[in-house]
Order: sequence, then structure tokens, then C-alpha cells
Amino acid sequence: MLRLSISDFRFTISLLTPAVLCLMLAAGCEHGPEVVPVEGRITYGGGPWPKPGVVYFLPVESAAGSSLRPAWAKFDTNGRFFATSFREGDGLVPGKYLASVECWEKPPSMSDPTPPVNLVPERFRSAQTSGLEFTVDPGRKSVSLDWDVPKE
Repeated sequence: MLRLSISDFRFTISLLTPAVLCLMLAAGCEHGPEVVPVEGRITYGGGPWPKPGVVYFLPVESAAGSSLRPAWAKFDTNGRFFATSFREGDGLVPGKYLASVECWEKPPSMSDPTPPVNLVPERFRSAQTSGLEFTVDPGRKSVSLDWDVPKE
């Protein structure tokens, strides 16, 4: 039979206390700002994209009690995307957003001197000029977006 003295017990507790505190703090970090799932489809001239791309979400106004958090979403050639703020596909922090789009036929490269080719019309490359604007309200279960980028 194993017997522990009071000093053994105190020593064990002194070793476990920092570990338990770290676990409690780490668990507390799981509860960050509210994030609302945002998914959508962005088409290219009403149809598929020749290459995958990215939508960038620029926060311009936060919802009450929320912080501003920029985000992004990769899209496939069918244009499907799921917004990412902290972890892939988790969504957006509530607030008002402007969006821009990027899709490269030939991406920029330091090792290739030929000019890059961006498939996206210039006005959609900037959140300020794209016209892609929306609001994520706090408490929403999800948000679905449907956009089209015209071919030029």
C-alpha cells in the first residue's frame, strides 16, 4: 500500500498547479470574438473561373462590441468559398465589409521576368472600387453571398 505524507502531497500539488493554470488559460483562449460562418459563390462572367483565386474581406465598420478583423477566402474554379478569420473556413467577425478579388492566369514571380497576368478587372482588385459590400450581423447563424465579376 502506497502512503503519501503531507509533504509529498504538497510537492505534488506544487507541480500540478502551474500545469492546471496553463490548461485553464488555454481553454479560455478558445472563446475569442464571435465569428459568423460566411460562404458563397463568385462567378466570372456568369460562369466558372479558369483558375482558383482569393476573395479578400476588408472590415470598414465593426459591430457593437466586435473588433475589426480582415479575412480572406480561397475559391475554386466553380467560385465556391468559405471565409476565414482565425481558422480555415470559420467565418467573419460581425461588421461591415468591402471585398476585393484576385485570380492570376500567371502569378507574379521574382524568378520570372515576364509580366504577371491577372484575370480580374481592375475595379474588382480593390475593396474600395469593387462594389462588393455587405454586413455580417451579430448573432446570425450564417451568411451566404452570391457575386459575379464580369469579364472585360
